[in-house]
Amino acid sequence: MLYVSLLLFITKKACDFMFPERMNKFYMAIALHSLNAYANTNMLIRRYYNLIYFYFVKLNDSIIFIKDGNEIKECIIKKCIINQQLIDTPDDYYDMILYKHYANPNDTSSNKLKKNVIRLSNCIEINQLKIPHIIPSNIKFIDIKVSYNDKTYNIDFSSDNNYYIVGNILFDRAFIKWYCKTFHNVTIDDDDDYICNILDNSVTFIQIDSSAHIVIGLDDYTIENTKDLEETQL
Repeated sequence: MLYVSLLLFITKKACDFMFPERMNKFYMAIALHSLNAYANTNMLIRRYYNLIYFYFVKLNDSIIFIKDGNEIKECIIKKCIINQQLIDTPDDYYDMILYKHYANPNDTSSNKLKKNVIRLSNCIEINQLKIPHIIPSNIKFIDIKVSYNDKTYNIDFSSDNNYYIVGNILFDRAFIKWYCKTFHNVTIDDDDDYICNILDNSVTFIQIDSSAHIVIGLDDYTIENTKDLEETQL
């Protein structure tokens, strides 16, 4: 073994002396190939690690595609990934995506059904096997009502679904159309007007119309123009 190592060392030195330019190119090629192999290996390890994590830990997480107020498709995340159902999903296929994430999938207590509902603008993160960044907000609205066609409809967030997630967009037209259709069997068209009346966490009464929406923060919220949101997503 010592003789082999010595022979290789002498051969390398001789090649470096006799063909310095060729050997520099050779070393550079080896370095580039090594970096490329490392990057590809790291990407594969990360992808399969995330796939295993989704498959075994996030077993019950699901994603819902919503168009014109209707839930057009819902599937378990792991099945969507394995069957490649989310790949190249066109943006005009949906108006809104809801990701339902079990707050603690290993919890066997009475709170085990509690799900965080995250509003997504697209399914890129899911395709890349990334779990959306989830930060529960500290705020909770006291009362939420939608006034439409001289009738009032309650929006109840006291169920096992938590919509108060930092960054969530609530009460825009896509959300109101879905909620009223799903929970009240009421259809709101794109050109219909409605008013959302909210008693917030500080017992302040606010009112937003169909041109606005709310973005949830950690300890507060902001009211924004929906037109700006639509232009941003184009």
